[in-house]
This record gives sequence, structure tokens and C-alpha cells, in this order.
Amino acid sequence: MGFAGPAVDGGYVFSQRRLAQNGADAAALVGARDIVMAQYSSIDCHVTTYAEANAGSTATATWNYVNNAGSTVSQSNATGLSVLVNKTFNTLFLQALDVSPTSLWEPEEPRACRCLEG
Repeated sequence: MGFAGPAVDGGYVFSQRRLAQNGADAAALVGARDIVMAQYSSIDCHVTTYAEANAGSTATATWNYVNNAGSTVSQSNATGLSVLVNKTFNTLFLQALDVSPTSLWEPEEPRACRCLEG
């Protein structure tokens, strides 16, 4: 049981991280679609909805408008979004050792979805 606990929780942490990344990717794609379609008023709702639908109800999404270089820009100069999803979850065994999942990972850089107009 000594090695089974960290192995199970390690796999669980990886799967939760993957879900959070899937949520960020889906949210960036829908946000980029809204930019192309000039539906700026829908972006916040769509980013939140897609992040939670793909990463789970405990996920929270933050986002910024970006240009093709990945720099944060204003809405009028945006060609995509940079989305970061944070997800809170409990481990199965590591919590008995008072180790939180957030201490296991450095935050990943948010991914930008760049869309080409044309």
C-alpha cells in the first residue's frame, strides 16, 4: 500500500491536469471563433461554459485577448485568446500526508489560439 497511494494519486493528478488543459484549449477555440464572428459580448459566457464543460464544474477560467505574437492586446487588435484554467480537486491518498496537488505542479503557461482572418 505504501507505493500504491502515490502511484494512484500521481495518475489522478495527471488526468486532472489533462482535463484542465482540455478545458483551456476548448475555451480558447470558442473564444477565437467569437472573435472571428465579431461576437465579443458572447466571449466571457462561452469561455466559462466551455472551460467548465471540458474541465469540470470546479474549474475556473481566466483569459486575455492576444495577437498573433501572443502578446496581450485590446479587443480591437485581438486575433485570439489566451486562456488559463485552474482546477481544484482532492487527492485520494496524498491528503493523508498533507500534500496538496498544487504543490506538485508549476502553473502551465496559458495556450493561445490564434486564428487567421481571411
